[in-house]
Amino acid sequence: MSKKNVRRIMALLLSAVSLSGLAACTGDKKPENPVSSDVSSAPGETTDGGYVLPPRTGDPEFNGICFPMTGAESRGLNMDSLIDLMSIMNVHSMRNWMHATNLLTKDLKPREKKVNQQKEWISKLTAKGITKIVGMSHYWFWPEKYGVTDRSAAPYRDRTEGSEYCEWIALYEETWYALASTFPEIKYWEVGNEFNSDAFLHPKNFYADGKKFTLDEKAAIVTEMCFAASAGIHRANPDAVVIFPGLAPEGGFTIMRKFLRRVYQNITSGEFGNGSTEPDDYFGAVAWHCYMLNEKFDIDNWVSYNDSVYEIMKIYGDADKKVYLTEYGFSDGGSEETDAAQAEYLRQIYDAVYNRMLYVDSLYPFRLEEDNTKLGINDIEVFYGIFRVFDRESFGAKEKAKAICGTYGGDLSALDKYKGSNSVYPTNISNK
Repeated sequence: MSKKNVRRIMALLLSAVSLSGLAACTGDKKPENPVSSDVSSAPGETTDGGYVLPPRTGDPEFNGICFPMTGAESRGLNMDSLIDLMSIMNVHSMRNWMHATNLLTKDLKPREKKVNQQKEWISKLTAKGITKIVGMSHYWFWPEKYGVTDRSAAPYRDRTEGSEYCEWIALYEETWYALASTFPEIKYWEVGNEFNSDAFLHPKNFYADGKKFTLDEKAAIVTEMCFAASAGIHRANPDAVVIFPGLAPEGGFTIMRKFLRRVYQNITSGEFGNGSTEPDDYFGAVAWHCYMLNEKFDIDNWVSYNDSVYEIMKIYGDADKKVYLTEYGFSDGGSEETDAAQAEYLRQIYDAVYNRMLYVDSLYPFRLEEDNTKLGINDIEVFYGIFRVFDRESFGAKEKAKAICGTYGGDLSALDKYKGSNSVYPTNISNK
């Protein structure tokens, strides 16, 4: 029996399914406060059916990196040199920040200059062998009549026909259709970033009154967002892979498990999207950000934590879906000693994922270069970078870069190609 048929049978057995919930925003008022997200309760759970993960085949696209190109370009950094450094490291996949609000006008027309710039970069990346480009956008538009300018704000879920929410989610689908139509060369779309975090998904008055969505409210909205994004993208490109927005480990991996399980529960309820209980209609792969934020790194614990999130996918019959680790890494604080220790952690991660976590499609360490404009503002994020930025033309490989290059089978001897006469340590960086 196929996976889809198993899911359909399980969905029919759910007493929670309501026939009135088979279409979003069709005039029926839907619950705004979904059932509890207690992870010990899992209505509609299926099993992985004994699925066996296939062995690795040496796919070079396993080797990825996070590189926010628009940010680097805005600081005047030499993009050709940075792209060349990725090639030197034998990178073949890249997570690319491609915000809809930057690339499209509010009426969803391409911003010609910005679109052409992205297409030029994509062409250069492809020419260097960086062929799996994961486009990611986590900002969106609101219908203009509501006057909302916060690109991370969402309305409360209200499926009443003509509601603010229904108008917003309809525009969200059209935005993804426009973005995917503008970039047919992008075959992988991560439809958001850390939406379980308040910073990336909140009510429209969040910065005025501090009111937040609950976990259940966020999960309900994200479930609908995934369906809308997937529908829009697949109208433009039926073969595109839609990747669930990377989860943040705020509160630890347990929170990521809880959030992902809640999304699956929403799907199996038949109360979301157009009533589909098929996860494939919402996403074709899953992403999360596997930072260990509040404890000393231990590779066995790290693997176990990731396995526990993947276990949720298995429970709901998605064992065959691939996982994209679209962010992970370590902030060294500018310390040579810390950088060296973290380089060893990265070597351990590569080995563990390649040999023990066969469900992972590709790795995306955060991030290629230090963003020195954030010095004194967000130093932690600055020092995730694996290349030190001395000036707009000069970049020095930290120990973390050497570790990634070595595990990826890159050319270690060429990593200092753009270092000039600078020393990576002691810290010698400009505010660029």
